[in-house]
Amino acid sequence: AILEFISRAQVGMERESDESVFAVRMAGRSLVEAVKGVTHLQKNLKVHLHSDNADVREAYHNIQIQIAEVLRELETIRKGGEQELAILSLNDTKLAIRQQDVLANGKLDELVRGNRISAADATSLINDNGYAYGVCKNLIALGEVLFSAHDEEERDAERSLALDDDEIDTMTGEWF
Repeated sequence: AILEFISRAQVGMERESDESVFAVRMAGRSLVEAVKGVTHLQKNLKVHLHSDNADVREAYHNIQIQIAEVLRELETIRKGGEQELAILSLNDTKLAIRQQDVLANGKLDELVRGNRISAADATSLINDNGYAYGVCKNLIALGEVLFSAHDEEERDAERSLALDDDEIDTMTGEWF
């Protein structure tokens, strides 16, 4: 429905309006990708949240928390009306999700080396952590579009403040 509306609305629009509509279309795509990621996660979350292994349960619980924190941040921005600070706030969220990544922070290696989780659970956790990271990134991208300034100059200034993946890697000490 969003795509149909946007496609019809774009006819005869001015360039500036057309760019805004394109941004909304991209936000819609981010939302669809986030929903797809959650769909992939759902089955394994149901299984692993009830695992006999406390470390596996904790890792999957942390995945839930990570997604919930991103959603809470987006809702805080939406309700708080502090949209002029949204990009900076979302920068903090981007850093937080990277730091919680079990591959990036070394937690997965620690669990495997200590024989605290099986290779099968580690493989599942790698995949599901990737889905969760993608969900969070897509939700943040959605928020950046929805809560960015409407004025083109302000929007460009905000985008220049938004951290990209390379900057996040540098700030978190990542090399990949």
